[in-house]
Amino acid sequence: MVCAPSEPYRSHPIECLELVGGGTAPPRLERKEVKGLLLGLYTRTQNAWAMFRGRFENEDGAVATEYVFLLVLIALAITGGMIFLASAINAKFSEAGSGVTNPP
Repeated sequence: MVCAPSEPYRSHPIECLELVGGGTAPPRLERKEVKGLLLGLYTRTQNAWAMFRGRFENEDGAVATEYVFLLVLIALAITGGMIFLASAINAKFSEAGSGVTNPP
């Protein structure tokens, strides 16, 4: 015999089930419980979406994420510039080095 524990929001205890073969059966959700579960999920999703939209619609001042975004863009621009300059400087040093070892 398998008995599922009763939960505090239920108004009646769960009946014990007699299983053939000694297996365990998962407790079945009632229609009200499924509606409550879906309503809770829907509510949490709506709340998360409202908070997400509120971050982008709030124009009171700069948010830390905006500063981070700007810093990332600046860092990418500096890195790209350094890579370009490094290759240009390397080419000039190679040209100067070959000119010193092999005079014209």
